[in-house]
Amino acid sequence: MGSKSFFGVLLMVGLLVVLVARGTVVAQDQGETVVEQPTAQPRQIPVEEEAGAERELQAVKEQGIPVLVEHQGADPVGMRLALHLKETFQKSALFRLAKPEEKHLSLRLVTRPQFTERPYLGSAYVLVWRYVESKEVLAYFLGDRLGFVDADMVGQEAEVLVAETDRIKVRYEYLLE
Repeated sequence: MGSKSFFGVLLMVGLLVVLVARGTVVAQDQGETVVEQPTAQPRQIPVEEEAGAERELQAVKEQGIPVLVEHQGADPVGMRLALHLKETFQKSALFRLAKPEEKHLSLRLVTRPQFTERPYLGSAYVLVWRYVESKEVLAYFLGDRLGFVDADMVGQEAEVLVAETDRIKVRYEYLLE
């Protein structure tokens, strides 16, 4: 008799779960039926609207100052600095990553391990800002910076270099017009 009541309770619980899942359980205290709410369906964007949104996004990206980051060095911290620098420029509303054939600010980053026996601790770097009109014209020197970055401060150093790039951009803005 005990196993029959156990299976009976188990069957009732299973039916209750099914009814709750379907949204047709009667509320005991109010005597009302719970009505299943319609779920929100994603709106399908017509192809024309999607193309228009892509064009708007491209126009916004085209408004920033074109910047090309060139990295030279095989040390891990220096490579992370170059990557963070590119990512910070890409996220910025003031700058955008440039194509090599257009006129742009060029940032040439050269890095070396600060300690050769422990390359993951930090890097020494030199960054040179140049203005490049085209491949056929010699680049103009705009500024340089020598520094050290440790593995924990790569993101912050990239932001400092972007801020310095903004300062140089303001000083030489007439070149990019």
